[in-house]
Amino acid sequence: MQYSMEMFAKMFTGEDRHDAYMEALRRAVKPGDVVIDIGTGVGVYSLAAAQLGARKVYAIEPNPLVRLGPELAERNGVGDQVEFYQMLSNEFEPPEKADVIFADMRGRTPLVPGAIAAMHDAATRPH
Repeated sequence: MQYSMEMFAKMFTGEDRHDAYMEALRRAVKPGDVVIDIGTGVGVYSLAAAQLGARKVYAIEPNPLVRLGPELAERNGVGDQVEFYQMLSNEFEPPEKADVIFADMRGRTPLVPGAIAAMHDAATRPH
């Protein structure tokens, strides 16, 4: 299933959900960190990680709407910190070791096909 812009927007209207992601990022991301965001969508949490001080954020998303990310990053003052990639995470070769890897992947069930495999791949791949 491929999300539309409307579907992405609905994902951020649940205050509890958004607050939980933001709290997790505040706890995990330290100034100077390298972050990989798997399933970035249009990059909302990638931008947040950059604003929290990440030196570099690699935002990975197969949906073509990821192409909106660079403009959003520029408009939010973090265009030089966030790089967007339209691909599956297991196709991405990080140019450097990540300090933080997080994901916002979902489908009709919590165990969306491929989500666990993608996170395992990201966590165990040599950098």
